[in-house]
Amino acid sequence: MTASFDSASPFRTVVPLRRLPLPGAVASVRDAYIQLHGTDPEDRGGWYTRHDWLRIGFVLGAVHPGGRFLDVGLGAGQFINAIASTGRYEAVHGADPVRFNKYVELTADIERVDVSVAELPFPDDHFDVVTCMEVLEHVPDGVFAAGLAELRRVCGGQLIMTVPYEEPEPIYSGHCRRFEADDIVRVFPTAERVLLARPGMSWAVMEEWPTKSPPVSSPLRLAAVEACLDADRRYSSPPESLRTRVRRTPVGRVLAPVRRWVRRLLPTR
Repeated sequence: MTASFDSASPFRTVVPLRRLPLPGAVASVRDAYIQLHGTDPEDRGGWYTRHDWLRIGFVLGAVHPGGRFLDVGLGAGQFINAIASTGRYEAVHGADPVRFNKYVELTADIERVDVSVAELPFPDDHFDVVTCMEVLEHVPDGVFAAGLAELRRVCGGQLIMTVPYEEPEPIYSGHCRRFEADDIVRVFPTAERVLLARPGMSWAVMEEWPTKSPPVSSPLRLAAVEACLDADRRYSSPPESLRTRVRRTPVGRVLAPVRRWVRRLLPTR
């Protein structure tokens, strides 16, 4: 199911989002949000649609192991709760200037600061992994460059960012910019880039290693390939039985009329 665009595309890999399984850690958080907020099951809790949960499930599978983790732009806390529940990181931090009414921390292991992406109060290279999902499209022009620089400054390892790709116009009123192919290449020139494809509007996922040499194999790239292989396994046709394969042979086609004639002669039950 992995696909490549033409040479003008900024993406090497396309992942069919709707075909992905939902990781257990994300499913547990989703169920907790539905229970807490009493939302319509189609909403899947805390504003998130089914595709949103699948998106954070994919990113969860792409994050690199490490000691310190930072999620910037927490929303209602869905992703950072999933990260904290895995126990992969010694310290889990979150940053967002707004505390939404549906925001919740399902564990005491989350350390939150209420700050803008452009004012992260952490030392250089402080975090092994930094994520920033569905945030940059909301950042005004005067803050955008500073916010992106801050994400790269505090990241001492893997930085993963997601944005809507080719959002239908007119864009959502809360968005300050629309990302097209040229924007993805210009803003994220050195990134490994994957497209999470879905109906209506897809998501671009970028992986950078701002101050550290990346692994030989990009974790994002590996996660994308594995996701596509898994989608193929889950949606491929079941293997044909031996009887069906025999019937498709020349001998099987010759014997088919004889088999039907014998069946007509047999008594019905």
